[in-house]
Amino acid sequence: MKIWKIFAWAFALTSTLNGFSQTATDFTANDCAGTSHNLFTELNAGKVVVLTWVMPCGSCVGPAQIASNTVRNLNNPQVVFYMADDYANSSCATLATWAQSNSIQPTATFSSAQIRMTDYGSNGMPKTVVLGGAAHRVFLNVNNSLNATSLSNAINQALQSNPTTDLVEKAFYTYPNPAQNEIKLVMMDPQLNQEEILIYSTAGQLIKKVKANNAFSNIPSINVSELQNGLYIIQIGKHTQVLSIARD
Repeated sequence: MKIWKIFAWAFALTSTLNGFSQTATDFTANDCAGTSHNLFTELNAGKVVVLTWVMPCGSCVGPAQIASNTVRNLNNPQVVFYMADDYANSSCATLATWAQSNSIQPTATFSSAQIRMTDYGSNGMPKTVVLGGAAHRVFLNVNNSLNATSLSNAINQALQSNPTTDLVEKAFYTYPNPAQNEIKLVMMDPQLNQEEILIYSTAGQLIKKVKANNAFSNIPSINVSELQNGLYIIQIGKHTQVLSIARD
């Protein structure tokens, strides 16, 4: 099976209304720490992304501080604040120094041409969007000034749109998720008991394969201790879900 078929569920068509995108535009980019991020994989895992582009500049400080403080005060691991250089022409060192001097604490910082303001309409100094939900929706899209109440409302709407706790409609689900060294699978569709379990990286590389056996009619346990921290995709038959590995 071609990799693009496995990840077809993770991409949504981008529509436009009033000159800016109503759904997010996917990207895969390394942050300044060298960690790879795929936006749609993170949204599918239930994350809400507050993304602010900065020059950096003086007028960017206030809105970036609001975004940083709002996310930090929520103390919700599902809500992250990503800060990106506007045109990817500022170094990570410059961005880090600017953020530190202005008490801005992003979850991750990017200087990548893959993360474009123009995907969300006109440029701003800064520009902030709130992205979330399995439909990859845009809950806030503002240029320049940022209102803390509007930002909080958008984050709450995005959190409420997440279907990750709705297990009834899933063909299977995993627990614990995030996991450390072992996961268990509950098959809601009995036919999946005879299917191989495939685990892929977010880049589409097959990492692990577990052959089907009769024990799957119970609750199979899978050792994932060899997987590094990060996001993976579990495929059983035509069904997929996101698995997070998180160890202290």
